[in-house]
Amino acid sequence: MARKALHHWYGVYQALQPKIDSFEGEGGVYRLLRQEAKDLGYEEKVLKRMLKAGAFLDGWAGARTIEDVRCGYAHVELLERLNELAPKEAQRLLSVVLSNGITLKNLRLAFEHNAAKGGQARITARSKARAQVAEHQRVTIELVQRMGTSFFGCPDGEFFMVRNFLSLRQFILIHSNTNPIAIIPRVGDSSIKEWEAAEEILKLASSVKERLYRVWIVLPHDSPISPYLFAYAHRDEAVNTWLFIATLDEGGTSLTQYSNASKLFELDLLGEGGGTWSGHSLHDGRSVHGTLPIRRFFTAD
Repeated sequence: MARKALHHWYGVYQALQPKIDSFEGEGGVYRLLRQEAKDLGYEEKVLKRMLKAGAFLDGWAGARTIEDVRCGYAHVELLERLNELAPKEAQRLLSVVLSNGITLKNLRLAFEHNAAKGGQARITARSKARAQVAEHQRVTIELVQRMGTSFFGCPDGEFFMVRNFLSLRQFILIHSNTNPIAIIPRVGDSSIKEWEAAEEILKLASSVKERLYRVWIVLPHDSPISPYLFAYAHRDEAVNTWLFIATLDEGGTSLTQYSNASKLFELDLLGEGGGTWSGHSLHDGRSVHGTLPIRRFFTAD
């Protein structure tokens, strides 16, 4: 038989959190928690779970009254895990969970169902990404041979497919004793922001530039990474010196050297990543976002 709760867990959280936030005594906050757990009749790990659940609930859904929270802290723990997988589903279940209108077992089943869906979606996304990379590489190899070595700045070289070289994998080498050129097909990591993917590609190219005459990056048509990569290469004085960018045309029948400088002004004004931010209000929990442009300081003559 389960032990009856000694205190309302959310009430415990509301009472202790201000103490923890303002604690300045000796021994650190963990000593305070141990003493509070002892005084309340809880194991320390149980008290920590209560505090974590309360902090999540306040930060995600806004502060509540004790009367609003009729469920146990274990329900809120599961709701937090569900929110990481399926935010809309977690939001839909919020009022039901807080009113204790769903059992812990059924809430766990809802979490497991969404976890299974999320896992399948991730597998599908990975498979799709691998197929996209393979297709881009196949088309690039075909077009590179069709365009010939002169397009890349080496009229007398020979194409080789290189499996691995330092940090590079699967790229085309125009072999020349004096002017070797690497042609690197890239789709970019779709799990990160475009500017981050561009920085990764530039970093990869920079790691081998001292051994090569030129490095060409070949991106898909209308890749969102292209303008950022061009802008960053321009920033580093690399574009069209040792680093060149090409994109497939819309039909995938030829390559075009990329020279769109549209992002240069935006990056100069806002900085890398566009200067955007997102978060929530500590006052009422509402979602907020904004932009922090680069601050320009000028001194009087």
